[in-house]
Amino acid sequence: MRRRVILTGVAALLGGCTSLTGPAPLPAPAPVPQAQPQPEAPPAAPTSPPQAARQRPPAAVRIDNASLESFRTSWQRLRANLSPAEQSALNGAVASLAFAGYDSHSDLPRNLRDNPIVPEMIRQRIDGMTYAEIVELSHEPPTGP
Repeated sequence: MRRRVILTGVAALLGGCTSLTGPAPLPAPAPVPQAQPQPEAPPAAPTSPPQAARQRPPAAVRIDNASLESFRTSWQRLRANLSPAEQSALNGAVASLAFAGYDSHSDLPRNLRDNPIVPEMIRQRIDGMTYAEIVELSHEPPTGP
């Protein structure tokens, strides 16, 4: 008898029922409304997008040497549009153009030997140029410092 009282108390605490016959039946679930199938719209006739909406490659960024600030801004925009490989090629082109016209390390002026090579060193030579033009210029034979 004592066991039955304990089991009844445990059942009351756990399930809120006073019977040991099993859990109370759950209420039937509410019916889910069925979505009515919508008729498919006929496919739209292919149309040509307006001229302005067509995908075009972005215009090539040109270096602006009107001032040091405009040069640096256009240089950053130019580099932002390049892949890592193209950025590396551009760095090589800058170094090549900075060293153009010097036959050996001993011929380099002190400022080229003691400072890092930066694009500002050649900004007059690359004014108005695009990435492709700068790289092409770096492959031309040197004409002097």
